[in-house]
Amino acid sequence: MITSLGMVLCMIATNIILPIIPVLASEYHLTPSLVSLTITVYMLMQGISPALMSALSDLQGRRLAWALALLLYTISNIGLALQDNYIGLVSLRCMQSIGSSCAVPFGFAVAADIASPAERGRYIGPKQGGVMTAFAFGPVIGGVLSENYGWRSVFWFLATATGCFLVGYSLVIPETARNVVGNGSVDPGVWWRRPLLEVFPTTGRSPPR
Repeated sequence: MITSLGMVLCMIATNIILPIIPVLASEYHLTPSLVSLTITVYMLMQGISPALMSALSDLQGRRLAWALALLLYTISNIGLALQDNYIGLVSLRCMQSIGSSCAVPFGFAVAADIASPAERGRYIGPKQGGVMTAFAFGPVIGGVLSENYGWRSVFWFLATATGCFLVGYSLVIPETARNVVGNGSVDPGVWWRRPLLEVFPTTGRSPPR
């Protein structure tokens, strides 16, 4: 459920910008072709980056890959909320795309880790449904936010939501990659492969070595 929520938060960014495109065109005095370029580069990076980042997920585990993708996504959204020129807009949209697009393969990888082949469809189906829901409701959310709070609020919303999710994910979600922890019975080793509540316990017991 938590990784599915992360997928939804990341994929909302694909379409949430659509209602504010006319505002951005007016703000930066852009032609229609330059406005379209912000969407084109986002989709281009969305197609390329998962192929590269998925290798990190397999080699170093899901937690590190998720954390890096979410951190990049959060930072890029903060930058988008603060930027004031077209070059910054395009560059940060590329960064945003790299962070968000990796959520889908990472989420499906977690489903494959924790479910047997016979049960996998029950996990992957709802995840895919969540992604499609994000595509559908992204423009609605973007329109409501921009109408009431300005276009920068769209990116502040994404940065805040994803930042909070990253904190929660780091605190409670264990490593699931089977090449690292097997079926969950293998010690993950280094601290960054453990939930932070386990690394830094608050109950007074000694942390695992």
